[in-house]
Amino acid sequence: PDTICQGDDAILYTTSAMDHATHYVWSIPAGASGVSDADTIEVTYGLFAVSGFITVIGFNETCMGDSSALEVTVNAQPITPVISGTEHILLSDSETGNQWHDENGPIPGATGQEYIATWSGDFYVIVTLNDCSSNPSNTITVILSSTTTIERNPLIEVYPNPVHHKLFIEARGDVRSISYKLHNALGQPIDHGSFSGKTTLDTDQLMPGIYFIRLEDGGLVDVRLFVKD
Repeated sequence: PDTICQGDDAILYTTSAMDHATHYVWSIPAGASGVSDADTIEVTYGLFAVSGFITVIGFNETCMGDSSALEVTVNAQPITPVISGTEHILLSDSETGNQWHDENGPIPGATGQEYIATWSGDFYVIVTLNDCSSNPSNTITVILSSTTTIERNPLIEVYPNPVHHKLFIEARGDVRSISYKLHNALGQPIDHGSFSGKTTLDTDQLMPGIYFIRLEDGGLVDVRLFVKD
């Protein structure tokens, strides 16, 4: 391979056998490690490895052959993300490349900076950029129960619930801009926007099931659940 990530281990490179060569001398990019006098070499790219050339030359007791080279691009390993959370709303400090995991592995479709946990478990995130993955973030344990509550803004109403067609979000007596994010039951974001006073969401395109709306008003976060019939 000519494109590598920092931290990749035991990558095999091979050159075709050279006539009359009894041994081979390899050179590899700075920050990588690997030693061989044969026609193959395993290279480990350290966390500070840089792009460069892998070259090999065939030797015998009296002669040196021509060199062969392969240019290798070494992409940086993303910085290990840090996640934080309030109740079951989790946030990664990386704006892009997120993949949320629980103890069972990657959560399908959970690739946003924010994730709303809809079941109890241990959650963490891995960031992937340029096909290179970070180390896992810290882990946050979410415990949901029938008594789980989130601070609510009493001036905001979300209705009707269950909803058939139109869902209304209304901030009574408040004309400030309120942002919203719509999540499905897996915590995956599917819509977002902002409004002042009142807005209407068309739910005809939604599959029947449970959904969450995350509302943010001047730093106050409010999560509402509704059922789509």
